[in-house]
Amino acid sequence: MLCCKDVELLKKARYLQCNIDSDIILPGKRCTKLKKSYIIFICTFDPFSDGRHIYTFENRCLEDLSLALGDETTEIFLSTRGKKDDVDDEIKDFLAYVENSTDACAQQTSSPMVRAIHKRVTEIKQDKDMELQYMTLLQR
Repeated sequence: MLCCKDVELLKKARYLQCNIDSDIILPGKRCTKLKKSYIIFICTFDPFSDGRHIYTFENRCLEDLSLALGDETTEIFLSTRGKKDDVDDEIKDFLAYVENSTDACAQQTSSPMVRAIHKRVTEIKQDKDMELQYMTLLQR
């Protein structure tokens, strides 16, 4: 089972953050154009084995955790395996749907967002042109 303690996932977050920033400004240009950025992973496992649905990271001073770097970067890891009451019901329903993307799961939810996502997923799965585009992309 893949775990966040595996350097690959953590390095992937760093790599994605770098790509976001490097696409915004050219070398030698001022960094004022950089905006807030968020990297969000949706995991079907508990990446830090703490039973949470959500783990949010920002750069902070290790000697004084109240001192934030203020670089406006945030990495969020969502887990479908969370057990704590740390997110609202709509996020819990969404994560349950990610874990079990079935008609039954979508029908049981009270979340309009999950129902809309399921409707779109069903439409895409039935669209033969979309299937061809996906297969072509997968081959590339």
